[in-house]
Amino acid sequence: MAEQKQVVALEIGAQGVVMGVFVSTGKQGMALSRYARKDIVLDPVEEGLRIEYVSAAIGELVGELKLKNNSVRSVVSGQQVFIRFIKLPPIESDDLRRLVGFEAQQHIPFPMEEIVWDFQLLPDRGEAEREAILVAIKTETLDALNDQITAHGIHNTGVGCSITSLYNAFRYNYPDETAPVMILDIGAKTTDIIYTEPERFYTRSVTVGGAFITNAIARDLHCSFKDAEEIKVQQGMVSMANGHTEGMSPVEAQVSTTVRNAMTRLASEIQRTTNHYRAQFKGNAPTKAYICGGGALLRYTREFLEETIGIPVEHMNPLANVPVSKHVDQNNLATDSVILGGIVGAAVEACSDAEISIDLVPTSVGKDRAEKQLLPKIAIAGSIAVLGAAIFAGAAYMKKTETAATRIKVAAAVKKAERIGSEISAAENKITDCERTIQKYTNLYNMRFAYMDILQDMTQNTASPNFWISSFVPLVNFNPLDTDLASKNGIKEAALVRDRFDSGNDTALQTVKQDKNNKNSKIAQNVTAICIEGYVLDKSITGSTTGDTVRDNIRQTLGSQSPESPFTFVVKKNTNDKKGVMLEDRMYLSIEDSTQAKLPPYVEKFTMIIPLKHPIPVPAK
Repeated sequence: MAEQKQVVALEIGAQGVVMGVFVSTGKQGMALSRYARKDIVLDPVEEGLRIEYVSAAIGELVGELKLKNNSVRSVVSGQQVFIRFIKLPPIESDDLRRLVGFEAQQHIPFPMEEIVWDFQLLPDRGEAEREAILVAIKTETLDALNDQITAHGIHNTGVGCSITSLYNAFRYNYPDETAPVMILDIGAKTTDIIYTEPERFYTRSVTVGGAFITNAIARDLHCSFKDAEEIKVQQGMVSMANGHTEGMSPVEAQVSTTVRNAMTRLASEIQRTTNHYRAQFKGNAPTKAYICGGGALLRYTREFLEETIGIPVEHMNPLANVPVSKHVDQNNLATDSVILGGIVGAAVEACSDAEISIDLVPTSVGKDRAEKQLLPKIAIAGSIAVLGAAIFAGAAYMKKTETAATRIKVAAAVKKAERIGSEISAAENKITDCERTIQKYTNLYNMRFAYMDILQDMTQNTASPNFWISSFVPLVNFNPLDTDLASKNGIKEAALVRDRFDSGNDTALQTVKQDKNNKNSKIAQNVTAICIEGYVLDKSITGSTTGDTVRDNIRQTLGSQSPESPFTFVVKKNTNDKKGVMLEDRMYLSIEDSTQAKLPPYVEKFTMIIPLKHPIPVPAK
């Protein structure tokens, strides 16, 4: 065995944190020395406290594995990053990263200075354009996670993406798998669908995961999220044979039926993604599926997916080619192996040449790397300074006339250098101005896609036979937490959905109106919310109250924690508010019964105002 090198890997998921210690065994091999995991189960209303729970879990794992003062390679879940596949023009470029950066501006819905990104060229298939995978994350999100890691006495060397790390783990453990296959990582918030075949890689995340199933159980059993999670873990299963529940207790029958309905939606998303992959990326239909993640532990998940997607399904073993220390509990490992793909992939990236290597660098890590790169330059500069001092000392022995002549030449050279420096500074200022202008035009160009993305997100995530949307209206400067905008800076009325404070009963909808006659208004005009109106079937038809039908189908999908969702129901009071306030139903939803709306008795009208995560500027005329 070669000299051992320790690699510590950490994966931060939506409902859990996993940390493992691997040792290098030479020839790009490695072995699992030890690992530990901590679950984080939070009710959706507690999402603002997630970072504190993550920090506590990391601290417990560091203590349990005795890893203080060690370096760690961390991995973030797919729901926290943006993944795009971009086409690069067929031109030679010495600065490939700058070329990819220009393309990234067209695909990432944030200014480039607010994100950290990396890319990987995909295998060349001989086509006119070269394809690359682009992975980006908000800088504030990455730095916040890095702070929680370093707060417990460990040094973060870099951050990867769980999707690409899982792919690397699969390739490491299944090197002979050359047929088109699919990897399904069923996580808490999302399911990551990965397609792999020779010279091809594609992935897409869908918002159907363990939390989606837990919410469905909580709704059907009328219990809390945490109670529903416990019921799912202890009694949950997917009913087979078209909902067969004979021999089950009433609770088990209800839970298994609820789980099957939720899993049916996942199967539909898988089929839709496969069709998209084949049509848009010219991929082949997968011949086998490998499942992993916490959702894969649900009983009969493998059998259900095999039945619904029509191909063989098996559990992925991320330790197939990774020896395991005898000190690792084999009973726990038998259950936990399906959730270790992320840390195995991170270790593969550290110990060998991974097929896809993504390196998202937190601000503090970038500074450390820059300082290390600067040390050789400082040494060279010191040597030059010493040499210059020696030359100067030698010049002291020269004749006065020779010394004067040398000084004149040096002065002339200095003036010339200063002149050139001034010209360079002026040119740099011009370049900076040009870059600012380009950024303005780029932002304006990107605005063309803002409403298209919003409409597409709503179309994909709000389809339901129980209600339909009839109106879509952008709202300017909407703030559900501001109750007194009547006299501020020329904005006469605010966009508010509030209870009538004098009665505390019904909901009042106030329309946004801008004071067009006040030209001195200093408020920037931004679309900050979308008002939708529509109609929902009465509870006599749907079996649930109309408010629940609209709230559950729209809020839980459009208001997800996925960074790709443009909507949110957590509103910050100000820029210093890190957690935000979870909006109550009455703040954004109004139901008007059929009598008030003069509609048939089986239909009621609803109005909902959905805040946007990121305002859309209104161009000045």
